[in-house]
Amino acid sequence: MIDRTGKYEVGFFAQGTHVEPNPDIIIRLLETFKDRGFLPITVDEVLIGSSSKMRRQLQLTDNNSVWNLAFEPHRILLTKSEVKGLDIGTPDNFIGEAVDIIGRILHVIPLKGSRLSYITKGLLKEMTDVELKKVNSNLLKLPAFYIDDPPHQWVIKNVNRKEFHLHKKLEQVNIITEISRIQGLFNNDPPIPFDRIAVGFDINTYQKNKDPRFGIEDIVNFLRIAVDVSKQITTEEEKIIYG
Repeated sequence: MIDRTGKYEVGFFAQGTHVEPNPDIIIRLLETFKDRGFLPITVDEVLIGSSSKMRRQLQLTDNNSVWNLAFEPHRILLTKSEVKGLDIGTPDNFIGEAVDIIGRILHVIPLKGSRLSYITKGLLKEMTDVELKKVNSNLLKLPAFYIDDPPHQWVIKNVNRKEFHLHKKLEQVNIITEISRIQGLFNNDPPIPFDRIAVGFDINTYQKNKDPRFGIEDIVNFLRIAVDVSKQITTEEEKIIYG
């Protein structure tokens, strides 16, 4: 199982998701999320095809910077990030919170989504250097060069597409899995170096279907499917990784 999760992220793609920051909409959103303590921030974004034209993007975040809700062009992006000293929670916890937050947004700004996405990335438990070196050869048939001198960083990416029922609609869903060995620093005081196996998922509905058809029930179904699929793949990958 994932030992340390870096983030959970859900994307709701639709026309009209860019919100022009102004007092009226900010007041409505702050009232909508009063119990969560969200605060507004604005981010400058460069318009496509222009190096000089800018516009303001509205985002909401909490005091701890755990949650971020961005009103991007063509997408509402909700992210929950790992923050030092706070428990990021389980994927199932995230589903409940994400559905609640997006449901409130759709009450303020009625939209129908054309795509949905779920992204997460986490680290497996600590392993010895010998165990880490074996993981790559367990997953891939390596050439002799890398058997004799195992790489200390690597990435394996798999992409496929399957059909699932989302609230009575048959949808094609892309399932992208990435397994890698990475090094970095945990945000401790002082920072603690790590060398671990990372597992990431990007699960999203088929990009060529742009029909506005998704509501809150579809988000619920999609996230449950995405979380279940990611758990299943992680369990199967661990059997190979640990030999």
